[in-house]
Amino acid sequence: MIAKIAILFAAIAAACANSILTTAILNTGVSTSSRSQDGLGNYAFNYGIGDGLGATNARAEIGDAAGNKQGTYTITDID
Repeated sequence: MIAKIAILFAAIAAACANSILTTAILNTGVSTSSRSQDGLGNYAFNYGIGDGLGATNARAEIGDAAGNKQGTYTITDID
């Protein structure tokens, strides 16, 4: 009887672990980025990150040799 109960709990634990691992694998998210720069000191870069649950953040910036910079940043969190 104890062996049957132990096997039952092992089967339940294996089923729960499988769903946790599958969820983690499916919800990995995505990220993108780019960067460019010239010999005069002008540059541009951006990145974007989205997790598998829907939260996102992104940043973009451009700058020049004179130190002028302009950019944006966004963040979206899920509730």
